[in-house]
Amino acid sequence: MVCDGAAIVGAGGWTMQAPGGRPGTRGVGHIRHVVTDHRRTREGIGRRLMEHIILHAHACGMMQLHCQSTLTAVPFYESMGFVAQSQIDVELRPGIHFPAVFMQRHLA
Repeated sequence: MVCDGAAIVGAGGWTMQAPGGRPGTRGVGHIRHVVTDHRRTREGIGRRLMEHIILHAHACGMMQLHCQSTLTAVPFYESMGFVAQSQIDVELRPGIHFPAVFMQRHLA
């Protein structure tokens, strides 16, 4: 979490559990919901969050990070070293799908 005084301006994290509650794979972490306050974009908040997430995941033994990026966030993740692998549809609930891009970054 990133705060400015009492205001939360960004939050995010990672987990070893794969999306959809599927079991994880040893050494592979998954990015979860990185977000910044829409009034504070382009201030480096997301970058600081991701740098912390990457360092923490690596310190916990992760060799790769995976994420399901929104289409608009692909350039951000690419700037953080992630590589697009394929376009996917994320099922939000039965019958409702959200277009996304599966991305990964190697940590070493």
